[in-house]
Amino acid sequence: NLFPAYFAYTQKSLWNLGQQAVSFEESNYNPELFLDYPVNAVIDGRLKLRDIVVSPFDHESNGLAGAQSRNWNRQYALVRFGLEPKEKLGKTNSFMADKASLYIKLWHASGYSGQDTYLRSVGNNRDFLDYMGRGEVGISVRDFLWGGSFRNHQLDIKTPILRGSGKNSYELELQQQIPNMNFALYMQYWVGYGETLLRFDQFDRRSFAGLSFSY
Repeated sequence: NLFPAYFAYTQKSLWNLGQQAVSFEESNYNPELFLDYPVNAVIDGRLKLRDIVVSPFDHESNGLAGAQSRNWNRQYALVRFGLEPKEKLGKTNSFMADKASLYIKLWHASGYSGQDTYLRSVGNNRDFLDYMGRGEVGISVRDFLWGGSFRNHQLDIKTPILRGSGKNSYELELQQQIPNMNFALYMQYWVGYGETLLRFDQFDRRSFAGLSFSY
């Protein structure tokens, strides 16, 4: 297929239950169009180049007006590598079939002049991309902690790259499939800068827990 096009939409909403009004602190909206080219070329033994992804359009904004408005656009290229397991792993919900996976993503960003203007207004000489990075690296490992009925689990770690000095961030997520159910428990820990567009220049750390499901 010369044009394997896909559309995706991601929304991140932070719901602060501690506030009296129990309102959402912020929502970030992220539609994107991308082309996903499967490769599956052997590099060395069990290590394979799985696919190459190219996006001509990736937009993110927080939907706010005035001084709190934040948005940017990206075009990116991504390569993903996979390490085949010694024993075949069935693809369980959102879990990968490989034992381990690594992706490297680089982007060209535009449309973020408002964020740079905001930084200058508060006396900060850094740029928006010093906080958000100019790319991202992620690694995933599956079924390495325990076996038995709770064998199906996956750890994902990702971090932006090519950022300003001292402006790193990390996201760790552990998912555990619930036996005989189409749900997985997940725990997530996030630390650093750039969690949301409104507070991209503020250091923070958060822990999350919940359920994930897919069909």
